[in-house]
Amino acid sequence: MGLKSSSAAANALSKALANALGLDMSEMEVVKAGVEAAKRAGVTLTGAFDDACASYFGSLWVTDNLGMRVLHSSKVEPLPVVLLLSGKTLLTESLSGRDFSPIRPYVEEAIRLALEGEWRKAALINGLVYSTYLGHPIEPFRIALEREAVVGLSGKGPAVFAVTDEPEELAEEWEQFGEVLITELR
Repeated sequence: MGLKSSSAAANALSKALANALGLDMSEMEVVKAGVEAAKRAGVTLTGAFDDACASYFGSLWVTDNLGMRVLHSSKVEPLPVVLLLSGKTLLTESLSGRDFSPIRPYVEEAIRLALEGEWRKAALINGLVYSTYLGHPIEPFRIALEREAVVGLSGKGPAVFAVTDEPEELAEEWEQFGEVLITELR
């Protein structure tokens, strides 16, 4: 559903193997080893270095996934987050060979905004662009925006997230689209 489970699993396996083998690896080396394993397993197109960093360390990460370089990271407040799980899945393998070049300028703009600290705007632009391109419904975005929430797509989706001061109210409205969870940023 785009909730970073493969990145979290790769991180956990990489850390467990490093510990079991007594390897002296930095935390970042553990994350990079997990990214390489995820690439070889075919559960990611780019390596999802950004997702791996976020799931391992928490906070906000902007990365060059192919070059495995950190471009920006910053702490985020533990704000309430509503997750919408539609019950559908989008397998990574189904995207292999797909041409994403038509949305590249918009994704680059989202990256620029994130690098400038405008992660809220970046999340919205990125989420709407990918949702539209991949055929995910955007009605949950409209509802979240009406409630002045920060809304975006989690990974390739179809899971949608919203950062809001009124998580219960938004969760109630989103229930028509699928399962809803309330948690917080870490």
